[in-house]
Amino acid sequence: MYDNIIKIYNLESIKNKIESITTVKLNDQLTLHLRLKKPIMTCPVCQTTPMYFHGYRLKQIIHSVSIEHKVLIAYQSRRYKCKLCCKVISESNPFNQSYERMSLNTKLSILNHLKDIHHNFADTAKLFNVSSQSMINIFDKHIDTHPRKLGEAIKQIRIKIQRKYDQDSLRLEYNDMYYYMLKKFHYFFVKDYENIYDGKIRVSKMKSYWHKSEILSYLLKIDDSLTKAYRLKEAYRVFNLTASFNDCDERLDELITEFRNSEFEIYRTFGQTLNTWRDSIKNSFIRIDGRRISNGPIESINNKIKTIIKNSNGIRYFYRFRNKVLYSINKDVPITNK
Repeated sequence: MYDNIIKIYNLESIKNKIESITTVKLNDQLTLHLRLKKPIMTCPVCQTTPMYFHGYRLKQIIHSVSIEHKVLIAYQSRRYKCKLCCKVISESNPFNQSYERMSLNTKLSILNHLKDIHHNFADTAKLFNVSSQSMINIFDKHIDTHPRKLGEAIKQIRIKIQRKYDQDSLRLEYNDMYYYMLKKFHYFFVKDYENIYDGKIRVSKMKSYWHKSEILSYLLKIDDSLTKAYRLKEAYRVFNLTASFNDCDERLDELITEFRNSEFEIYRTFGQTLNTWRDSIKNSFIRIDGRRISNGPIESINNKIKTIIKNSNGIRYFYRFRNKVLYSINKDVPITNK
C-alpha cells in the first residue's frame, strides 16, 4: 500500500515494521507521518511481559535522502509502562541513534556524497538541507582514517609494553629500569639503526655511557613480543631496501603472512594493507636506468588533494582536511558507528 513512498525515501529495510505512513507537503518541506507496528515489549528491569501502552511521543527526524526538498519523519513512538515496577520505556527506534535528530540514511547519503573529491562540505550541506556544522560533525564523528604506518604501529606496541613497568614516578630516572629505557630510547624502534648516533650515549639512570648496540640489545631483552615486532619491522625495511622485481614475490608473501599472523592487531591490519597493495608494491621494484619507478601515482594523488583544496576554498581544521583527503582517495576507509 505504501510501497512507492517506502522505496522513494529509502525505507525498505523497515518495510515490514511500518503500520501506517502519510505525506504532507508544506512549502519546500515534506513530512512523513509514520507509525510502526505494535511490538510485544518486555520490561528490562523485572522481565515482565507484556508491558502496557502508555501513550505516544512525537519524534521529528531529519531524513534528507532527497535533494529536491527537505524531508522530515514525524515518528509517533509508542511508550510502554510496566504495571509491576512502573518502568517506562519507548519502542525500538530504527531510524536514528539515541539523542540524535538525523536519520542513519541521511548520514550515509552525506558521507557517500563526500566520497567524491569534487564535493566540498559547504555545497554538500546545502544539497542535503542540513547546516554546515551538522554536516561537519557527521564527517568528524564517523570518518577516522588512521594512517597505517609501520612506524606508528611499532610505536603503539612499544607504549603498550612500556606501560606494564610504569611506577608513576615524578621523574623518569626514578621509574622502573625497563620503563626508563623504553621511554628514553623510544627512537630506537622507529629510526633506522645506521642513522642513530654511533658514539657513546649517556644513560642517566645508570650514570654511565652505552654504545647504541648495547642499548638496542638491552631493549630487545625486555619483552619477547616487542622483540618479534621489532624484528618484523626491520625485515620489512630490509625487504624494501634489497628486494628486486624478480625475487620480491616470495619475500613479500612471507612478510604478509607474518604480519597477518602477528599477535598485535595493528600489525595484522598492516598485513592486510600489504596484501591489498601487493601488486603495486611489486611493481615499485621495476627499475628503469637503475631507478625504481614511478612518481605517477603520487602526482595523481597530489592533484586530487589540490582539487579538494580548490573546491573547498581551504579547510581550516587540518584533522578534518586530512580525513577528507584520505576518505576521498581510498576505497577501504570505514564509516564508524560512534
